[in-house]
Amino acid sequence: MRSSDSFALAASAEVCQAWRRDNPDPDVICRCFPIDSFSPLSTVDYSRANYAKALYGTGEAPNALTDALRDIRSEFAPDIVVMSSQNAFAQHAFLGIPIFFIEQSPLPRLGYPARLSLDPYGHQTPSLLGRFATRIRDIELEPAQRRDLIGVLDGIKSDLANRDTKYASALQALDNIGGQDKVALLVTQPPDWVTYEGAFRPIDPVNLLYAWAQSLPDGWLGVPTYHVGYAPSREMEIALERSCPRLRFLPIEFSQGLTEVLLVRANGMITISSTSAMTGLLLQRHVVVVGQSPFNSWCIDKPELIASASPLSESEVASTLAFLCHRYSHLMGDLETDPLRFVQIIEQIQASAEPIDWFMDMSDWSIDSVRRSFGFA
Repeated sequence: MRSSDSFALAASAEVCQAWRRDNPDPDVICRCFPIDSFSPLSTVDYSRANYAKALYGTGEAPNALTDALRDIRSEFAPDIVVMSSQNAFAQHAFLGIPIFFIEQSPLPRLGYPARLSLDPYGHQTPSLLGRFATRIRDIELEPAQRRDLIGVLDGIKSDLANRDTKYASALQALDNIGGQDKVALLVTQPPDWVTYEGAFRPIDPVNLLYAWAQSLPDGWLGVPTYHVGYAPSREMEIALERSCPRLRFLPIEFSQGLTEVLLVRANGMITISSTSAMTGLLLQRHVVVVGQSPFNSWCIDKPELIASASPLSESEVASTLAFLCHRYSHLMGDLETDPLRFVQIIEQIQASAEPIDWFMDMSDWSIDSVRRSFGFA
C-alpha cells in the first residue's frame, strides 16, 4: 500500500485486536473502528434470528450498527467501502458511496488456486450473478473457444476424480449407495445463524436434511455432505436413516469436505446459498438452491422438483466458465504479488457507465488465462 493511502477496518473488537496483532507494520496507514457486537441486537428483541433476517432487508429500520457506521463515515470519509458479507444496515449507512462486495469466486475450489471476486452490485440476490444470469449463460463464443473451455472442464472432472486415492474411494462409496436410484447430494454448511436464519429460516441442520430427503421424488436418494467444520454424530445419522428411507449416509471420511468430488458422480444437489451450486451447474447436474443467494436466478428452489431442474447446456456451461474465469475472478496470488492490481480493478469498474458491461467485455479473453486459473498452464 502506498504511503498516501489510508485504510480503515470496521469490525468486532476481537477482529480489530487480531488485525493489530497480525499487522504491526507502521508503514501501513490503518485505523481500526471496533463495533459493539451486542448493541445491534437491541432493536430486534436480542434475537439473532431476527437480526439475521434483517441483514437481508432494506436496512432502513433504526439500528445501533447503522449509527456506528454513520459515525465512522463522518469521521473517516471513505471513498469506497468493501464488504465481505450480506449486511443491509451497512449498505444503508454507506448509501451514496461505492460499495464492493468481496468473496471467494464461485468456481471449483478443492485443490485449485484461491480466487477472489469483487462485485459492485451486491453480496447475495442483488449481486452480479443474481441479476445477470441470463446474459452470462448466453455469452457468444467462437466454436473453438467453446471446445477449449469444455476441454478445461473435462480436465477439472478428471482432476477431481483422480487426484487422490481418497477421492476414488469416495466416488466408489457413492456408487455403492445409489444402485438404480438417482442421488442428490444434500449439501449443508456449518450451522451459522446468518445462513440458516437469514438466508433461509431458523432450522436445525439435522431437521433440514430430513425435510429435504422426505421431499425427494420417487427414484431419488438423498446423501448428505458436510463442511469440514460440521457434521452430526454417527448416532444421529443412524436415527435419521431409520426414520427416512430416502436418506443414505457416507462414511464420515467421505462426507466432509468432498462435495465437489462427489458431484462428479451424483445426479444432483440441494443446498442453502452455497457457491458449490455453481460447481454443480458447471458439471451439468440437477441443482436446487433454497434460501437467498445469487443462484436463485440459476436454479429452482423446491427439492421435490429436483428431477425437473434443468441442467445447463454445454453451450451455457462454456459461456459461464468463460465469464467466471475472466474479469469476475482474480487469482489471490496475483493480488498478493501486486496489491495495486486490486485498486486498478476497482478503478476499471468505476470507470464503466454500467459495471456489468466491463465484466461482459470478452475482447481480451484467452483460454490460457482460464487454464492458469486452475493451475493447468
